[in-house]
Amino acid sequence: MAGAQFVQTQFCMDAGVVRRYMARLAELGMTDELSILIGIVPLRSAKSARWIKEKLFGAVIPTLLIDRMERASDPAAEGRRICIDMVRELADVLVSSRCPHHGARQRCGRAGHHQGGADSVSRLAPA
Repeated sequence: MAGAQFVQTQFCMDAGVVRRYMARLAELGMTDELSILIGIVPLRSAKSARWIKEKLFGAVIPTLLIDRMERASDPAAEGRRICIDMVRELADVLVSSRCPHHGARQRCGRAGHHQGGADSVSRLAPA
């Protein structure tokens, strides 16, 4: 493939959007040759999340996440939890999208095919 060697997205705090994006790249045969960096952010407050959503072109922050932060007794801690959850989910999405043995929503069960996904994230951010 000629051209891009990596893709970097704007902040995207919606794994469904990433899943669809990765499926499209896989359809085009691009996931094996590209390094992909999905922008995520540990949100500090509902106000900052709303600002990112409204002011940063292309940023995707679901209203449900903003609502979750508004209800939190410690919004910054909730933002860290949201970010950790996203890292775990996106790790599985990205690893699954590169496995040739199945669709993006299931693991193929082959030894070693999914190392580096959410399982390895737990070493960095225990639940």
